[in-house]
Amino acid sequence: MIRRTLSTLAALTLVGALAACSDATKDPEPKATDSTTSAAPTPTPTATAWRDAYTEKQLTGYDAALQRWESYLNRSEPVWAAGKATPRAEDLFKEYFPDPVWRVVYAQLKTYEEVEVKTEGQAEVYWSKAIEISGTALSVTIEQCVNYSTGTATQGGKVIEAEKWATEPRLRTIALSKPKGHGWLIYELHDETSKTRPKKCEP
Repeated sequence: MIRRTLSTLAALTLVGALAACSDATKDPEPKATDSTTSAAPTPTPTATAWRDAYTEKQLTGYDAALQRWESYLNRSEPVWAAGKATPRAEDLFKEYFPDPVWRVVYAQLKTYEEVEVKTEGQAEVYWSKAIEISGTALSVTIEQCVNYSTGTATQGGKVIEAEKWATEPRLRTIALSKPKGHGWLIYELHDETSKTRPKKCEP
């Protein structure tokens, strides 16, 4: 049972931890309620028609939020590859997540260390777009089509066989906000991996 659980967690890296905290992760200040929702998903990775639904200010916020998310992925990759819950890893999580989310992510890393799980590589991203941007451009929800099979996970030095869902493109959404006095923070991450939400995306 623990091996199957770790198989799923290792492929997702953060999904379970962030989803579990979604109800407890509130902005230090209230989020703006004025938001715009984009139209249906674009048919190809290169299509950018969805950007027409937003103002220049909102798109600037989206681009900054996406860059912040990508920065976290790049900087955290060696942390998850090492699989060690170090003070440096804790500081990194504090930089990118609000409290208490960073604590849950760090606790997940501790669990990985205890059971000798390490993850390497990142999911391949076919496309990214905004599905919601607040009118103030300080809160952004990003949708991505990703393929998790490009990463690898090991336990005790042995490769963990990927779950079937991880071999096909899936949608994931990332919610980020920029509270007053802070940079962009990652509040929520959800993947379309549940059997009750089997939504896929095509590359």
